[in-house]
Amino acid sequence: MQVVRKIIDSEVIGSVIPLPKPFRHGKVEVIVMPVQERAEAVEPKKSYFGALAKYANPSLAEQEKGAWAVAMVKK
Repeated sequence: MQVVRKIIDSEVIGSVIPLPKPFRHGKVEVIVMPVQERAEAVEPKKSYFGALAKYANPSLAEQEKGAWAVAMVKK
């Protein structure tokens, strides 16, 4: 990363950047460096885990445990 440093009179930069009183009427050091761009905020992926839970039938949960194996035997 390149950086530029220069000591200049605060009167020159005071018209561009507001300086606190202790910095006025003297020399200041200006450091210029590129800003590292941040990646745009990525929306967190929505999880649909449990989205259909309101339609679940707890009485059929036991049958679901072996349903895939039974279906494969039938095929």
